Amino acid sequence: MKMEAEDQKGAEMTYFLKGRHTRIETKVANLPEGSAVMLWDLEGGKVTTLMPSRRMYMTMDMKAAAENLKEMKRSQGKEEAEFPKLTPTGKQETIAGYTCEHWLMGEKQDIDMCVAKGLGYFGMGGQSGGGLGSLKNLAFSPKLLAEAAAHPEWVKFLEGGAFPLKLTAM
Repeated sequence: MKMEAEDQKGAEMTYFLKGRHTRIETKVANLPEGSAVMLWDLEGGKVTTLMPSRRMYMTMDMKAAAENLKEMKRSQGKEEAEFPKLTPTGKQETIAGYTCEHWLMGEKQDIDMCVAKGLGYFGMGGQSGGGLGSLKNLAFSPKLLAEAAAHPEWVKFLEGGAFPLKLTAM
């Protein structure tokens, strides 16, 4: 994946999947110390980030982080799940040989995502399958799954996988 911003150096991410493990290698143009590797272990609920130029790493417990976030939201009196507004545009394009469909996301509809079906879910390993039943693998709470099911646009978006091939923030 290539990322570009008007006023910043570009970056490349290489994404590897094997079962329920994901490896993402990031390289920032002309900035070797900006390179990093993220190792996602969905079963263990951990993400390890390697920073070779600094000879260091850090591990984050995603399950504990999610619980802390839920607790923080509860203490602020907020709902557990907040779903951003999601609108299909009907536009499609082919990227790297895969057809993807454009969706606008966010309250201001300022994120345009072109999402492919059948490739699994970004960051979640090669778990494809159909509908919300496959989301059991994504470490969502039952309440979050029920909330997603109450939003027909999210059901359609997630059905059969939701792998973004292109994302533009406007």
